[in-house]
Amino acid sequence: MYAAGDYIILEKDGIWQVSKLETDAKSGEVLRYILKSPKEPDNTKNIKADSKMLLRKVISKDDLTDILSRIPYTRTIQAPNNKIREELYETAMAAYDELEWIRVIKTAYLRKEEGRQMPFEEKYSRQAKNYFHLEISVIMDIPFDKVEDYIASAIADDLW
Repeated sequence: MYAAGDYIILEKDGIWQVSKLETDAKSGEVLRYILKSPKEPDNTKNIKADSKMLLRKVISKDDLTDILSRIPYTRTIQAPNNKIREELYETAMAAYDELEWIRVIKTAYLRKEEGRQMPFEEKYSRQAKNYFHLEISVIMDIPFDKVEDYIASAIADDLW
C-alpha cells in the first residue's frame, strides 16, 4: 500500500515517512512499515501493515495548492456554546482532512483575536497547525518554521 519514501498520516501521531518495508520472505507481503519522523529523523516507529493507525498518504502538490487557495473562503466552525464547539473541533480533527484543520485553525485564531478563545481551542489549534504545517513542509520541501510565511505568501498571491 505504501512505498519507501512515502509520507503518511498516522492517527493521533501526524506525519511520518516510510523509511523501510518489512516483508514476508515467501509471499512478499508487507508485514510492517518502519517509519521516521520528518522533524526528528532519529525518532522511528515500527507499525504493522494492517494497523488502523495508518490513515493515508499526504496529498499531492496540486491538491495542496488548491487547498491553500481556498483558505480565505473557508468557513469557520459555528456553535451555540463551548461544549458543542469542542465536540465540533474534535470531530474536525478526527477527519484528518486539511480543510477541517484549516477550519479549526481559522476559528481558534479569530476567537483569540476577539478575546473569546477557550483553553481547549488553543490545544486543537496547535494540533491542527502541527499536522497541516508539517504536511506543507514535506510536500513543498520547505523548513517547518517557514511554513506560515509560505501560507501567507500563497494566500496573498492568490488574492491578486
